[in-house]
Amino acid sequence: MKNIRRTLALVLALVFALSMVSFAAPEEGGDNNIQPGTVVDMGYATQMNVHLPYITVQTSFIAMNIYDTLFYFVDGDANNIGGLLAEEWTYDEDNLGVTVKLHDNACFYTGDPITAQTCIDCWETTRSFMPTYFGTIEEITAVDDHTLYFKFSDKFPTFEVNFADTITSIVDPKAIAEYGDTSNEAAVGSGPYYIENYIDGEVLTLHANPNYWFEARKPHIETVNIYYIADANTQLIAMQSGDIDLMMTQDPIVLYTLEETPGVNVTEYQAQALTCWINEEYSDVLQIAEVRQALAHLIDWQAACDIVYDGLYSPATGIWKEGTAGYVDNTENFTYDPDLGLALLEEAGVDPADIKLEMLCYPKYKDVFVAVQSQLAQYGITFDVPTNESSAVASLHAAGDFCIASSWLGYTGANPMAGFSAGILPTGAQTSVFLDNCAPEAAQQLYDLYDQAATADSLEEQYAICREMTKVLQDNYVNLGGIQLRHWLALSDEFDGLNYQNNVFYIDFCYMYQK
Repeated sequence: MKNIRRTLALVLALVFALSMVSFAAPEEGGDNNIQPGTVVDMGYATQMNVHLPYITVQTSFIAMNIYDTLFYFVDGDANNIGGLLAEEWTYDEDNLGVTVKLHDNACFYTGDPITAQTCIDCWETTRSFMPTYFGTIEEITAVDDHTLYFKFSDKFPTFEVNFADTITSIVDPKAIAEYGDTSNEAAVGSGPYYIENYIDGEVLTLHANPNYWFEARKPHIETVNIYYIADANTQLIAMQSGDIDLMMTQDPIVLYTLEETPGVNVTEYQAQALTCWINEEYSDVLQIAEVRQALAHLIDWQAACDIVYDGLYSPATGIWKEGTAGYVDNTENFTYDPDLGLALLEEAGVDPADIKLEMLCYPKYKDVFVAVQSQLAQYGITFDVPTNESSAVASLHAAGDFCIASSWLGYTGANPMAGFSAGILPTGAQTSVFLDNCAPEAAQQLYDLYDQAATADSLEEQYAICREMTKVLQDNYVNLGGIQLRHWLALSDEFDGLNYQNNVFYIDFCYMYQK
C-alpha cells in the first residue's frame, strides 16, 4: 500500500462527514474498457477547488474529464474538430444558423439522458457567467428531443471552436437547480469520469464512468486520485518512492532528477507564453506609455530564465505563444535595453524611485518574478512579489485588483479569441487591459476590431483581425513581456496512453491504461 494512500485514508476517515463532496456511484451497464482495480495517483501543484466549467478557465483540467461538449479536438489537434455530443451538424446557406443533431444515447453518469432541452437549460447558466463564448447566437431552440437549432444575428466563425471549449460543457441542469450554479455539488457531467469525492486542499478522486457512451473516449483506468502537493520537491520524492505515478514539473532540477529515476518516463511539452499584463489604472505613472515601454526594456527575461530555470526556458517574443494564430512578434519592445529604458523614464520626467509595482502571480511562478524584483531594484524601482494562494490569484485578477498580473488569459492555439474575450473586454473573465482613460482611441480601436473579429466571414479572416488586435496591444505597451513556458510530464512506466492536450494544456485521462 502506498504511503500517501495510507495517510490520506486516515484524513478521509477523520473529515468525511464535514468536508467531502461525493456522489452516488452509477449502476454499471453495457460494455466498457475499464481495467478493474487500476489506480493512477497524480501530484498536482494547484488546488482543484472549482468543479463547474463555466466559472473559470482554470477548471479545464477537471472539466475535460468529467463533462462532454458539442464538439472536441480529435487527438488534441486544433485543426481537427469532431462531433462529441453532436452526431452531425448542418449550416444554413447564409451561415446565419446551424442545425445540430445530438447522439441519442448520450447521458449523464447518473443515467439521465442528455436532450436538446438539457443543453439549452445548461447554457442559460453558462451564458450568465461567460457570455462571450456565445458570440452572435441570438436564439437556441429544441427542434425535437435530440435536435438543436442555433440562430445567429451575424456570422459566428468560431462556433465549433467555442463549443469544443470546456467552458461550454454540459452540466446537468437538474443538479444546478438543486445545488446552485456555484456549488461543486452540481458538478454532474456525462464525461468519461465523475467526481467520486473531494477534500479541499487534499485530494480529488475521479472514478471511471462505467456507462460512458462515446466509444472513442471510453476510460481504461478505474480511479484517478489528484493529490494537492504544492511543493515540487515533495512531488519528486513521492514519484521516486512510487507514492504517485504522474506529475508535471517546470523545475529543471526536478526534471534532471526525474530523467535519472528508474521506471519513470519524461515527456516535454511547450506550453503557453506567460506574460505580464499592466493595470494602467493602478497608478498615474502607469498611465504614461513611455513608462510602460521603459519597464519592459529594464527587465532581462533571459537572465531570469537562466537563474530560475537553468536556461531551459526562453523569453516570450510576443504577448501570445509564438506560432499561434494571434501571435505577432514583439521582440523589439521586449528587448532588454536598460539604457533605452532609463532614457524613456527621463523623457517622461519620472524618477525610477517613484515607481512602485506589485506582482500578482501563481505560487509556482514566484521565483522568476523574484529574479525580476532584483533586477528592477538596482534602478530604485519597487517591485513587490507577495505570496498568494492560487485561488486568491484567480479572484484578484478577475476583479481587476492588481498592478501587474502574469497570465495567458485563456488564450490557446485552438481559440485565440478566448484570450481577447477574457482580457480586453470590460466584461471579460480576466480583464487585463485598461486603456480607456490613458489611450481612449486605442481602446476604441480594440473594441471595434473585436466586434469585427467576432463576426468575421471565416476563421482565417478572424485570425487576421486577432493579429491586428495583438499589434494594437503591443504598440500601446500593455505588457512587460515574460517567459515561454515548458512543461515536463513524468509517468510511471506501468502506464501508457498519456494524452496531454497541448491546446489547453491539461491531461485527458480517458486514454491512459495500465500495461
